[in-house]
Amino acid sequence: MLRPPETSYIGEKETAKTRITLIDYDEKHFLEKEIKTVEDCSPFIDIPTVTWINANNIHQAEMIKKLGDYLGIHQLAVEDILNTDQHPKIDDFGDRLFFLF
Repeated sequence: MLRPPETSYIGEKETAKTRITLIDYDEKHFLEKEIKTVEDCSPFIDIPTVTWINANNIHQAEMIKKLGDYLGIHQLAVEDILNTDQHPKIDDFGDRLFFLF
């Protein structure tokens, strides 16, 4: 029987608040801003720019899961984000690339 992937934080205990930064750019503009809610990503979802979402201090698993659900990030990628023992990798999901460092 297959079990669903584990989507809880795996790593050293962190005390700093989870920080998510959105970087959006194209050949004419550059914007960097801290995301307070996942809905702050909404204006950047369907525009033809490059949007990079960076997460630091990822121990607040519920926030990361909510961001993953909102942005349509594959559940296995969310699991990888929350596992700090995961090796660096790049996954191609067709319309988006997933980098894990």
